[in-house]
Amino acid sequence: MTSKGMPTLGPILIHVITEKGKRYHPAEVAPDKMHGVVKFDPKSRKQLKSKASTQYFAESLTAEAEVDEKIVAIHAAMGGGTGLNLFQKRFPERCFDVGIAEQHAVTFAAGLAAEGLNLFRAIYSSFLQRNYDQIGKGRILKEGSRVALVGYGTMIQSCMEVAKVLEAHGISTTVADARFCKPLDGDLMTRLAREHEILITVEEGSIGGFGSHVSHFLGLNGLLDGNLKWLALTLPDRYINHGSQTDQIEMAGLSSNHIAVTALSLTNVHWDSRLLLSLQK
Repeated sequence: MTSKGMPTLGPILIHVITEKGKRYHPAEVAPDKMHGVVKFDPKSRKQLKSKASTQYFAESLTAEAEVDEKIVAIHAAMGGGTGLNLFQKRFPERCFDVGIAEQHAVTFAAGLAAEGLNLFRAIYSSFLQRNYDQIGKGRILKEGSRVALVGYGTMIQSCMEVAKVLEAHGISTTVADARFCKPLDGDLMTRLAREHEILITVEEGSIGGFGSHVSHFLGLNGLLDGNLKWLALTLPDRYINHGSQTDQIEMAGLSSNHIAVTALSLTNVHWDSRLLLSLQK
């Protein structure tokens, strides 16, 4: 049955199962090779391509390692893709594959470098972003004193817009970019909780995410035992209809207007509806 012939009583999920190298056995049995290939000879499997930059890199690094015994190479389960397999054949005890753990590759390299070794860490840029996950430090985008808005992910810009409205009502507002959920920047959360009357976390995620993590941290450290007003704004626990991101955010109650009204209601300040309407323009 085609998708056109199926009933349309609700969303239709089409799950397409593919198989790498279908009917070409060498590709089917090689998990780390032949994902994307140029023209090649099926019998010999030899790809008809010029020398890759990774090969130049590996050959040059190997040559340097011949005269510098402190050179060490690290990759994250990508020996073939980075060219370091060639280096490993020549110096098996000086090449390390840390597996799919780019974060560990960075800290491991730092440790070896601290001991005087010359490190060459080869990681695809698309996977290198995982390194930032372990830094775990947020940042203050705007300093205030009464209300602290902590945005996570896509909600940062909305928090900045809300801060303008709060400031127009005479409410000094801090905006912080959490940047990471785990590890949580405990120092930043502690400072915000102690220096503000109101702390609001805002995330385009469901209950049980960043806000819950912050709540757990605040509770464990006694930061909810005083007069702090704390609130987590998340996506509602219900199905949200299809639409543009702007429309969905509005339906979810996470628009700048919604956030501003929520913050103002916690301050007991009479708000000017004209300022709120400005957020919708």
